[in-house]
Amino acid sequence: MGGEDRVRLSPGYAPPLAASVLTCANIGGALGGLLLGFLMKRWDIKLPTVIMLFLALAGVDRLRHRV
Repeated sequence: MGGEDRVRLSPGYAPPLAASVLTCANIGGALGGLLLGFLMKRWDIKLPTVIMLFLALAGVDRLRHRV
């Protein structure tokens, strides 16, 4: 394949850092989906949705400070 399967980096970021960010995003998405599924079985739809919204906000904020 051509270059369409490659990750595009912003200037100034090393490839290992980009790989680390993508790994964190994938793991966070999987864990978030698992947690949301668990919460949905226990409570109504509104409370788990609000909880996941705030957890996602906290995760993005933490990632912003890491990079």
